[in-house]
Amino acid sequence: MSKKITLILGAGASKPYGFPVGIDLRNLLMKLDPQYLQELHELNSNFFMTTPHPLRLPPEDELRKIKRNHEMLERIGSRIGLSRLGAPAHQDNVQADFAKVFKFSGTASIDAFLSHRSDYAEIGKKAIASAILDFENKSTLEEWDWYGLLWSKIRSYIEIQDAQVTLQPISIDIITFNYDRSLEYFLWNALQSTYRCPEDQAFELISGINIIHFYGSLGPIYGENAIPYGGANVDDAAKNIKVIPYERTGQLAQELNSDQTKALELIHRPENVIVYMGFGFDDQNSNLLKLDALPKTCLIHGTTFGLTPFEKRHVGRKYFNIESPGMIDQFIGENYGCMELIRNKPIFS
Repeated sequence: MSKKITLILGAGASKPYGFPVGIDLRNLLMKLDPQYLQELHELNSNFFMTTPHPLRLPPEDELRKIKRNHEMLERIGSRIGLSRLGAPAHQDNVQADFAKVFKFSGTASIDAFLSHRSDYAEIGKKAIASAILDFENKSTLEEWDWYGLLWSKIRSYIEIQDAQVTLQPISIDIITFNYDRSLEYFLWNALQSTYRCPEDQAFELISGINIIHFYGSLGPIYGENAIPYGGANVDDAAKNIKVIPYERTGQLAQELNSDQTKALELIHRPENVIVYMGFGFDDQNSNLLKLDALPKTCLIHGTTFGLTPFEKRHVGRKYFNIESPGMIDQFIGENYGCMELIRNKPIFS
């Protein structure tokens, strides 16, 4: 494969494995206020410990789902020092007000909120880390979806000689806006399971695949400074999350770091094949990537799950200077998810 491929992953890319998209994470984190946690605690203590009238009882699977969600919220809150009202733990005003201020901010994502409210950066990053670690713990990586298709392509770069497994230089670069490490964890386990690689060798091999977390991740999955996948080390995980601050004028308050600069260089290579996977074309992220200045020689594919026809036309006009609806359909395609896109477009061929 001579062409250079850059995969740009949004939250929808991890969704098949049980992770939340941006609006779902927002709806979860904005409930982390002491009053709501107190109400949940009382509901768990009273509702779930008693037997309601059979005619009022929701289906059993719905009850289990409600209870799991409640337990997750209380777990996330306790990890970051947010207690319910009346509980012994103490939180300062920033901690206590975080969810309320976020909820009424009118921002669609926690990233956008924190970029303008640095005073909530510490508690916000801890909340993100606590939530994503919880989703990692219950992720369904055994489900067959697009990670498996990517792994099939990566295997074509693997050579085995004298029982030694090596990964040849790979022409696929991955830029992700997700904090979770599900892709790395999947590939790490796939190498161990398929080729009997020891943990350290498998980690070294996947380190040869260029995966850049634009906003940071929860940390490495293996090694001296590892944050165990799905673990509970919230404080250390939060330190790996990057917030890109903005001035009130809308200008960046600091320069992009080396990883973010490298990501831009990869995206803007001539003759590049760019593939958007579960990317929502959020204005802030799209502007950071400078999508309005892509080389005209780039070939573009992308998923559109959840985008309306108007939103597709808007993306085409604003970031790719395309007016023809036929051309917009050509580069964005049908209403594909990630796996459908790979199966229906000549991305890896």
